[in-house]
Amino acid sequence: MMNNSITNRMNISFMFIAAALMMAACGSNDSDADNEPDPEATGAAVWNHLQQENYQDNWPLWPGTEELYEGTEPHGMFLTIYLNDIALEAVNDGQIPLPDGAIVVKENYMPDSALAAVTTMYKVDGFNPDHNDWFWLENDPEGKIEAEGVVEMCQSCHAGADNDYIFTEFPSNSLSKNMLQPEDATEGLLANRVEFIPDATLNKTALSSQDKTALSKQEVTLIKEWMAKGALEK
Repeated sequence: MMNNSITNRMNISFMFIAAALMMAACGSNDSDADNEPDPEATGAAVWNHLQQENYQDNWPLWPGTEELYEGTEPHGMFLTIYLNDIALEAVNDGQIPLPDGAIVVKENYMPDSALAAVTTMYKVDGFNPDHNDWFWLENDPEGKIEAEGVVEMCQSCHAGADNDYIFTEFPSNSLSKNMLQPEDATEGLLANRVEFIPDATLNKTALSSQDKTALSKQEVTLIKEWMAKGALEK
């Protein structure tokens, strides 16, 4: 009886150990999946990453948009935009420019709602500093690469966007987090945020600041409203 009791206890112990090892292995696999490294800056690697992520099912839409919303040239009659978690967090927080690893996928549809192309913006630190380090990719509906890397047509067009080469509107609540506040202006901090504003809008002291960064159109509008209310010195 003693031997049987010892044997039973040993068997139970081995069962617990085996179960613990299996749980640890599963946890390790989940962690590895959650921390999958960013893809290389090549069209094939980025496209494969999108397929492995199953982005259409697993990635959220751009905040405030829906599938097949009305688009503009040159992208298509209808658009659907997906973001990875890095991009989504930045967009919701109003973080401009977007951080390294952010991916924005835009599906371009024809008037009959047939998919025409998939265009992707992928932020890669150091890839192309002159154009905010965006890697560009265009695939046809079957995944064939039509353009990749430094795509002049893409970057020259998107250079006209206010928010890090992105024309799609950011949520208003996220932009407000990084916009100037009246107290900043009255404390003289406005000069550090001015690149170009007409003389009639701001004082010459602000315009002559050597520490200048670009203002968004939203901030220009806000500043003009403050001026009208007398919130800023003239």
